[in-house]
Amino acid sequence: MTQQSVNKDLLIDVLTKENDNLKKLTKAQEEQLNNYRQHVEVYKTLTQKMSEQEKVQSKLIEGLSKEAASLREANEELNQFKNQQADFIDLLKTQLASLGFDINATDNS
Repeated sequence: MTQQSVNKDLLIDVLTKENDNLKKLTKAQEEQLNNYRQHVEVYKTLTQKMSEQEKVQSKLIEGLSKEAASLREANEELNQFKNQQADFIDLLKTQLASLGFDINATDNS
């Protein structure tokens, strides 16, 4: 074997190993790319679900806000009615007292 032949064989061996390493690297990068694609799909799915959940929560909050406003209004109406009743009772007591009735007396009969 000549020196040139040995150099060719060594060069072929080195290039073959380099090619094998490049194939391994390419395969690893392909796997990483596939993993990245899977992560992107999962992220898209999660983002879509979060968006849907946010819409549901917004509708729920809107409904609860309307209900709270309705309850505040009903409470205000009840307070007004209670105040009217208290005023009416005070008026009746005044009228009964002006007619000579002792409204503080108790009937023990």
